[in-house]
Amino acid sequence: MLDAFLAPYRGANPDAWPDEETRLIAINEGRLVDFVTEHDDTYPLLAGTIRAGLGSGADPHGVAVVNLNARDLVADPGAPESRSCTT
Repeated sequence: MLDAFLAPYRGANPDAWPDEETRLIAINEGRLVDFVTEHDDTYPLLAGTIRAGLGSGADPHGVAVVNLNARDLVADPGAPESRSCTT
């Protein structure tokens, strides 16, 4: 399923990637890293882009990687429980 979803991002040429669409995927970080590691020969640029995004939050080639494992949990001890937030 991931292979079909990511098919437009095969290869090493970012100019071949689609410009007029947005794709959103919610996936466990480990599963994503496993996929790009196993398919590094098919998705070399995407694999490097994802690794860079996970490591630094950089967004090369228009790819934003949001790692929810790296979020800070913030709670205001004086606020009602419903006002606690995540960032």
